[in-house]
Amino acid sequence: MIDMHRLPRRQFGLLALAATLGACAAAPPPETEPRFYLVFFDVDSYELSAAAKAALEKLPARLERNPQARVTIEGHTDAVGTPAYNIRLGARRAGAVRDFLTGHGVPALRIETMSYGSEASNALGPDQRASALLRRVVVRVD
Repeated sequence: MIDMHRLPRRQFGLLALAATLGACAAAPPPETEPRFYLVFFDVDSYELSAAAKAALEKLPARLERNPQARVTIEGHTDAVGTPAYNIRLGARRAGAVRDFLTGHGVPALRIETMSYGSEASNALGPDQRASALLRRVVVRVD
């Protein structure tokens, strides 16, 4: 047993620091849940793939644990097609995610959907890889 009163001030501080760090290392890190979820789509599609469903599978349980949380779903497209078509496609993509969530028990009143179409399509460039990243839905939990 260490007599704290006999330790010089510096050693006491180091001992306290070591004890604090040891306690931090022993405690598991707090679980943090993502604020954003990304779901990607094939060209000219609003069908949820198996990967998209897997990305969303934990969200309904999270929302059940946090009844005050709200969800905003933003639909995006690449630059292929007319602006009007892309707005509709973005809305369908957002709707597909909304339907997935409501089908898993999330009340529709907690969900807001919007479509940006291809509004952000120039941000990444014109190549196919960039286009694949643009065909997405962003789900934000507030």
